[in-house]
Amino acid sequence: QRSISFAAAYRVGAVLEGLFRVLGKTSEPPMTRFVAAQLAQDHYFCIDKARQRLDYAPSVNTSEELAQCADWLRELAA
Repeated sequence: QRSISFAAAYRVGAVLEGLFRVLGKTSEPPMTRFVAAQLAQDHYFCIDKARQRLDYAPSVNTSEELAQCADWLRELAA
């Protein structure tokens, strides 16, 4: 695996956005400034307030579902 800095990814996104605009492409480039910014940040979502205020209880167990997903991906890759 390789990585590049956020600044470099952001510049690549800007260049690709400009290139797609100049070429008149209507599809989104594979890298944009938005994508670079999102990939550079950790995302964490907490459902504590939903549990407290709305009496919410998830219908699935996240750990079990992730394990099943990992098994499926391994089978797919085999």
